[in-house]
Amino acid sequence: TVGAYYLNQDEGFNQDSDFGVFGASVVDGDYNTQNTAIYGQLDSHLTDKLTLVTGARIEYFKAQYDDSNALKISTSEVLYGGKLGLNYQANKDQLVFTSLSRGYKSGGVNNDGGLNPNQREFDTEYMWNLESGIKSSWLNGAMETNLTAFYAKRDDAQVKSSRAVGVQFIDAIANAAAATHYGLEAGMDWFVTDKFRVLGSLGLLETKFDDYEQADPDEYDAQGRDVAHAPSYQYSLGSEWYPSSNWTVRANVEGKDGFYFSDSHDEKSSSFAIVNASVDYATKNWKVTLWARNLFDRDYATRGFGFGNDPSKGYAAQKYTQFGEPRIVGLTATYDY
Repeated sequence: TVGAYYLNQDEGFNQDSDFGVFGASVVDGDYNTQNTAIYGQLDSHLTDKLTLVTGARIEYFKAQYDDSNALKISTSEVLYGGKLGLNYQANKDQLVFTSLSRGYKSGGVNNDGGLNPNQREFDTEYMWNLESGIKSSWLNGAMETNLTAFYAKRDDAQVKSSRAVGVQFIDAIANAAAATHYGLEAGMDWFVTDKFRVLGSLGLLETKFDDYEQADPDEYDAQGRDVAHAPSYQYSLGSEWYPSSNWTVRANVEGKDGFYFSDSHDEKSSSFAIVNASVDYATKNWKVTLWARNLFDRDYATRGFGFGNDPSKGYAAQKYTQFGEPRIVGLTATYDY
């Protein structure tokens, strides 16, 4: 495989925030970025069972930022990524694989006029990832499983930070950390009978900020802590029943462990599990689905913040959360002609 990629984005923005006696922030400008890359992958069959996978990507990134505060930032960089792997087809039902890859996420510019000058730019993040696993087929193809272990190191990790300035909050992306991620992922798809199917997945994850350094020394320090939105486990278990060729009945439960909402404070979510279900009736042209998400109307937080907002409590920091969607039931009809 050989390919080329080009993306040009030109974004205009306007910030007009008035906080009364606490001041106003008015700025407008333009942010232009260009990504130009070539990439390729070569699979070489060393033997009938062993395949060497090699891949590479070279990208030229360029950005130009201008705003009404007379701030001009120009940056450009050559970025490199690649992959080296081995696939071993032990037999027709077992594939063992391993790979080492290096990826990147290009840097950029924060456009909030309230930021300090040393917080306006952030650099490219790089990640090395080592993974190994096995994909298997069992019971004459009735069951398929996969199991993967991974270990990743992030350098100059980009994290979103937030700091209070008076009564307003300023968000920015910064290269605040080096981080380690490792874990396991497993999946199963099993046709127990011709009319009953079981599907499941499980992810186990450990993350840690090995180093954490903010441009502002007064900001929150997350060194040694878990990365935000990285639950230690998450899972899904479901089934499908086919009582006839026209009907399909589905149900599944999905859940995850508690996680930190942000890399800017210590507020966390609680663990939760929600149940979804649906019933399909299909003919040659029509399909009608009665479905429900979060069937038992479970409250669960997806975002959270920690700050002082209550004068009766001396403006001590408190947790404020945003919930995920409540129980939603719907009927969908489609016609395929």
